[in-house]
Amino acid sequence: MTPIWQDTDISAGPSGKAYWTRIRKDSATGDIIFHGRTSEYASDVRMNGVCADYLKTGLPMIDESEEFTARNPVTFVLQSSENGSTWVDKGTAEFYPNWSYDWEFTEGDKALTMAPSREVTLGQYLMVTVMYADGAPASAKLTLKGTRKDGTVYTHSMDVPEGTKTGTGVFTLSQFASVGDVLEVAGLKFNVVEACTRYVLHWFNDYGGWEQMLVRNGAPQSDEVTRYTVQTGKKNSAGWFGSTRAIREYANGSVRKMTLGTGWLDDAGSLRMRGLFNSTDVLLFDTQAAVEEGRFIPLVLTGDSMAYKTFKSNGGNLVRYDFEAQVALNFSRRCGQ
Repeated sequence: MTPIWQDTDISAGPSGKAYWTRIRKDSATGDIIFHGRTSEYASDVRMNGVCADYLKTGLPMIDESEEFTARNPVTFVLQSSENGSTWVDKGTAEFYPNWSYDWEFTEGDKALTMAPSREVTLGQYLMVTVMYADGAPASAKLTLKGTRKDGTVYTHSMDVPEGTKTGTGVFTLSQFASVGDVLEVAGLKFNVVEACTRYVLHWFNDYGGWEQMLVRNGAPQSDEVTRYTVQTGKKNSAGWFGSTRAIREYANGSVRKMTLGTGWLDDAGSLRMRGLFNSTDVLLFDTQAAVEEGRFIPLVLTGDSMAYKTFKSNGGNLVRYDFEAQVALNFSRRCGQ
């Protein structure tokens, strides 16, 4: 399994000939996602450039049953042909959505969740993404160990399907944890704190794992409205007949903006924020939403740059960030007759 950022070339055949090529997803008989043709001077096909759009990055299964969601790497098969009718398998590539550009990262049985902040609250879900380099063994479990204030230790586990290489477990903390507990899972440690915030930020990081962080500033919101008007001489809703120069608003669209703030971070956590600012999958979880459909709000971060801080570069102070986002929904409205 290969991080999608690493260039992976497969030869379509010996140089000196031009080849028809195609890439199939999942197997040698799977869906064709690409057709192309090499030149006689360069017969290699760069697989990751084609396959990146076909990896899975969506939210894991989230419900009270607490099931583990496997998000395994995707296999792609390169086939080539000299005549366009007889095809030969030339090689396979197996990618997972790691966009870290980190040459020092090595595969192993480890967490892909980097957890820049280690504070969680009972109103949220705790998402932990893990990797099993050789596939999860039979009867594998993702186990969370909790330690209460009085020293009592408990465990909470979920089954991991055999053969899983990457996937995410989602723990519903309100079912078993208490404020003051220390939680350990997949080598990560979290502290359960008082519910002092309404929102929790989730994002898919650059290593292929889901993250969470409490929003500490209350997430103030504003709307930016664009109004569309037309000249009209028709009667308006108040019964007034205007002249042909009367103006009526016939539609508007608004963008909902938010300012999000983190808690205090150490140097390691601060640098891990790169996984948020470069993420294309960012969600805001509303712990007080009345309906399930409104609990996860899609966001787009709007800043073009971010200076990463350390304790030293921040004047000997702990680090926190404020950043801008907008709700990734089109709020539009039209007037009636």
